[in-house]
Amino acid sequence: PTNNMHLVLLFYSKKCEHSMDALPVWHRLKNAKSDTVDFFEISTDTIGDKNNHKQTQQTQQMLDHLDVKQTPTLVHLLMPMEKYKSIFSSSGNRNSTLLNKYKLFKQNITSSTKYVGKHEIDSILKWLKLNNVFLKESYLENFSSGGNGDDESLDGNNNNNGPKTDIALRFGSNSNICRDGSSLLDDSWDGNKKCYNAVF
Repeated sequence: PTNNMHLVLLFYSKKCEHSMDALPVWHRLKNAKSDTVDFFEISTDTIGDKNNHKQTQQTQQMLDHLDVKQTPTLVHLLMPMEKYKSIFSSSGNRNSTLLNKYKLFKQNITSSTKYVGKHEIDSILKWLKLNNVFLKESYLENFSSGGNGDDESLDGNNNNNGPKTDIALRFGSNSNICRDGSSLLDDSWDGNKKCYNAVF
């Protein structure tokens, strides 16, 4: 339904080792956002910063309201689409807008859920789907942790390289077929087979 906007918030600290481990997963999720899902990251590093009293106060207010006790913490919020658009109508840093307008923002939150579990892509996706958050799946393909010996953990040349930290696309192989096996490549280029490797 397009009447509601889903917001996923990450509370993190650059001083927190677990936060740093969670950030790669977070950025993958952000790339898959849709028209009804938005992502925000809130740093807690300003807490206790005497030179940034206003932001410290705003961040602490949000932490208290959402009952966030540690980093990293993921929170899912739901609010009416019209209210979301009115709050974030102006250009500028969206994370700052969230902090600056949080008093207004929290009045329009219709539900709030905290994530409890491992900071792995599959676990977080299950949690999001339970909250009716559906992302652009095409952006999430091959982000599975893999490495368990199943076919899904193999790359295009049937090599098991363990947990995937990026997408490795191999066009062409010894059998000279695309990764999905659905189409053949031109098998000659100056007498040599083509094989393109692309890592994103």
